[in-house]
Amino acid sequence: MNKLAKYILSMTLAFSSLVMLQSPIITPVEVQADVTSLACGTQYEVAVANTNGTFTKMSCHNSFSDAQNTMWGYGDDAVVRHHASKSPMKIVAMSTGVAITYPMRSGSSTMNITQDVNHQYRKVSYVTKHREMRYEGTYSYNGSGNGTIKVNLTGFSGLADLINVDLVPYAFLGGNITIPLGGNDTTAANEQPFWTRIYQTHYTVSNKELTFIAHSGWSGNGWPEKYVMTVGLAADWMTDGTTYYSYDGYNFYSDAKYRNKVGTYYNYYQFLPSRTKSNIPASVFDNFLISVKGSGTNSKMKNQGQTFINAQNTYGMNALLIYSLACLESAYGTSNFAMDRNNLFGWNAFDSSPGSASSFPSVEAAINEHMGINLRGYTNIEDSRFFGSHVGNKGSGFNVKYAADPYWGYKIAAIAYSIDKAAGFADLNKYSIGVINTYGVNILKSPGGATLFNSAYGATYQENFTVAILGNESNHYKIQSTNPVSGGNIVTGSTKGLVTYDWNSSVGYLPTNYLSMTGNSAPVQPSGTTPTGDFVNAINTATFKDGTLVLEGNAYRPGIYVTDKNTVKQTLIVNDNLFNKTEMALTSTVTDNDKVKYSATIDLSKLTKGDYYFKIRTEYSTLTEYNQEIGIEKLSTYPEEFTFNNVKYKLYAFGDMVKLSVGQSSTSPDPTPTIPAEVPNVLKHDISKFNRVDNNLQIEGFAFITGINADDKVNIKHEVYFMNLETKEVLPFVTETKTLSTPIALGDGYTYSKIGFSGTFDTSTLPTGNFVLYVKVTENNIEKKAEVVNYYTSVVPENITTDNKNIRFLISPSFNFRYEMRNDNIKIDASIIKKPTINPTVFDFTNLKLTDSKLSVEGVSWISGVDTIKTNNPAYKLLLVDESGAIVENALTNKACAVDYGKTLKYKYSTADACFSGEYDLSKLANGTYTIMLDLSASSYRDIIEMYDYYNRANQKVTYNGKVYEIKVSSIRCRLTLTISDENSTPVITDNPDSAEEIKDVPNDEMLPMSAPVFIGEEKQ
Repeated sequence: MNKLAKYILSMTLAFSSLVMLQSPIITPVEVQADVTSLACGTQYEVAVANTNGTFTKMSCHNSFSDAQNTMWGYGDDAVVRHHASKSPMKIVAMSTGVAITYPMRSGSSTMNITQDVNHQYRKVSYVTKHREMRYEGTYSYNGSGNGTIKVNLTGFSGLADLINVDLVPYAFLGGNITIPLGGNDTTAANEQPFWTRIYQTHYTVSNKELTFIAHSGWSGNGWPEKYVMTVGLAADWMTDGTTYYSYDGYNFYSDAKYRNKVGTYYNYYQFLPSRTKSNIPASVFDNFLISVKGSGTNSKMKNQGQTFINAQNTYGMNALLIYSLACLESAYGTSNFAMDRNNLFGWNAFDSSPGSASSFPSVEAAINEHMGINLRGYTNIEDSRFFGSHVGNKGSGFNVKYAADPYWGYKIAAIAYSIDKAAGFADLNKYSIGVINTYGVNILKSPGGATLFNSAYGATYQENFTVAILGNESNHYKIQSTNPVSGGNIVTGSTKGLVTYDWNSSVGYLPTNYLSMTGNSAPVQPSGTTPTGDFVNAINTATFKDGTLVLEGNAYRPGIYVTDKNTVKQTLIVNDNLFNKTEMALTSTVTDNDKVKYSATIDLSKLTKGDYYFKIRTEYSTLTEYNQEIGIEKLSTYPEEFTFNNVKYKLYAFGDMVKLSVGQSSTSPDPTPTIPAEVPNVLKHDISKFNRVDNNLQIEGFAFITGINADDKVNIKHEVYFMNLETKEVLPFVTETKTLSTPIALGDGYTYSKIGFSGTFDTSTLPTGNFVLYVKVTENNIEKKAEVVNYYTSVVPENITTDNKNIRFLISPSFNFRYEMRNDNIKIDASIIKKPTINPTVFDFTNLKLTDSKLSVEGVSWISGVDTIKTNNPAYKLLLVDESGAIVENALTNKACAVDYGKTLKYKYSTADACFSGEYDLSKLANGTYTIMLDLSASSYRDIIEMYDYYNRANQKVTYNGKVYEIKVSSIRCRLTLTISDENSTPVITDNPDSAEEIKDVPNDEMLPMSAPVFIGEEKQ
């Protein structure tokens, strides 16, 4: 049992290595900005903002104008700071950056943005706290902490008071540093400065969908609240996987500083005029609500889809847009105002006085009044609240005056898109949308006729006046009127009460040259059976509550519809330190046909002391090829440490994963590293990308040697290559060394920045063989190389299978999770392999013997994480695979083991019936070389492994009836091979495993845990 003891010890070592590989090797060190001292005293300081969160003073000045003029000469990251500023970073002007709203310094929860002095009447919009605005310059500064700045708030360009914002230079955006915001709060809250990260608003494109991403400037724990919403289909010219920047929602740029414009695009739902009709049936609205809130919901919007449609037809407001507005304002009909007052729209619930919200006798009355009275103010060309009839943004539409939230229109558009997607895109691009391109155009009663109304908003403003085009008559576009039309004239606010909207008479005309088309195109209809993107894995919330941990998130494959024929089942997998796991069924909710949301409640009392991590398994009943088991990724916000029954529970980030600590200290699990007296030269590496495009492999990552500065001043060379395990031939990547934008911080006194690498490899001429991926770094005459390892099985290229090629890429848990590439003819369908964990299948033989022409074998093998007992029907087959890839199989006899090795190893699962034996007559086989493999199954799981021998016990040779039968241990993964030849034939020269010259592919003895066999027989002396 000496080997068993070693196996148990090495299992512990293996877990240590696993933990190291589950997260990036390096965690960046946060550097906080200097908020207490200014190098220029009471003068104006010109400084440069550094990407690590600090400032470098450049000069001091007696006046603001001199400082600002000097600042512009220092480039994009330059700032002016002054001691009287009310902002903790003391910035009063900067070359480029964003402004974060903070109106509490003026004693209010909202602040105004006012048109600049060039506008006679100066329109005003407003915004709540902690929101991002594009900073366009400081107009003035009074020397006492206030001044005037030019900003753009999601499309509304105007002036704001400097005291009500925090200025953040671009150097501080998007990194892993925290900066201070807020403070000098004059409201009753008396909020103190807080530390947070700032991420810039942007868009991403995936699966031809456009997703808007924004963050709140505030956070309680350093991670700001994140808003992610898919607002519609992307423009035709937008590319999947590309990030775009837009400060107004329709002008798009390729860079964060808005200098390289790539196109203009109006999202259909955000700029669709509300004076349009929806085609979506009531059942879709009702089913959508249930998909979000559940069939047992008591929402006031339940079964009200037809009420919205009826009101649309009578009062002239698009049912989809107003239904989406109600979803947002009333929490899908479940807010207090909705439940207690039938108020679905937050009507009269002002930011300063939410308790003044209106009450309605019924839900139907609320919907009718909102469409027939309330929203008429926002669609009345003569009303001060009119900025267009679409939901819009802060530059145009309802959003200008309806809500302080600058993303209000974006959120409504996202809900509308989700509903329309569920309806099979019944509405998308139903209307051609145009934008009036000339200020103050007259909308006519007939082509070339009298004026119906003028397009200027109160004669002072017109921005993105969108109209729905109904037709073209005599070089005039026929459009739907914003105001109702009765008797040939518009109905204005002077008409009280409910006003019906006559769809046929409420039209106008304008010359075609005054209208620019938004260029909306027909959507690509999804099939429901073909993926439109990579697997979505996102945890939304995690909450400790009443002795439980409640998790909610999303896990699904976009484009795969959940139907009666293709149902979905989700399972939460809770893993402990030794990869023992507990499974529990999840509650799943489906929206938009393919989006699957899960929720889980974990009883904390069931967990013993230790660390746990979580996985979600999503299984489709019919389209099983898209099933996925994946770890829960890290949260943006973690709950406070929780104590229950005198046991402490803490959720924390562990690399890209979420871990739960039970019974541990509340202090951070990652202490600040100490600087050792002497840092050893060790190669560290990590892989961020490894995929293939056609025949080309693409890899990215970093690698560096510790104890040596790795920066732009040093000559550093990276090499990535495959090594053939048999011939030792090296196949290099075309490799390039790169400098990281943020250096890796080990806390050891050295700089690690010029450590990134990328490479490509053409597999089209790849020879057959077995290969291992290596990375080598050369620096200062020191050379280090290592097998490339990675715990994340998702970072693996797709296999290449053609008529003459079978290239497989995998991570080998038996060899420290290294990358391997195998190009061979073995005709095994990898899809039949199903295991509950990444851990390797355990194997050992107690007897492997050649007698005459017979091969007899006895051994033990089990799939990790499976009870190998009679009731789970364990089965074993011996496979002999020849050089052409053809497989000869022979059933083995399953039997009970003399010892339950699972119990001996203190293993959670039983291995009572994990033993097998059998015999095969080799005389039936043709001459050649065969790889010896084992096919095993238990319960619903199956694996096929190469039989291996790390200790050279299997080597033997027998001659019988003119044939030579020989078993040898290969240099490739110590796998067993069988050679059959004629007795008098010329021997084939092969690698000799006993040769002292041979480099054998055997796991490092320190890493035997996940690779060492369970040695059952007597140990050789």
